[in-house]
Amino acid sequence: KFYKSSDHSRALPKHFQMGVVVEGAHEFHSARLTKKQRRKIFTDEIMADEAVVQYTHRVASNIPAARATTGRKKRRRN
Repeated sequence: KFYKSSDHSRALPKHFQMGVVVEGAHEFHSARLTKKQRRKIFTDEIMADEAVVQYTHRVASNIPAARATTGRKKRRRN
């Protein structure tokens, strides 16, 4: 069996930063996220948004249909 090797060979970056997302002063207080709404990872925060989830499902459902129409046509035998 072939087992994909882990990515230990790649070294970690020498410099990296961690931080907290801080809203700007131009954002309304009602539009800001509360501590409860914030997620540990930015991706989780994005996926918690219902509009983003609906968009992702809509786009993902169109992919197989687009691929099916671009395939080769079958030849018909007489």
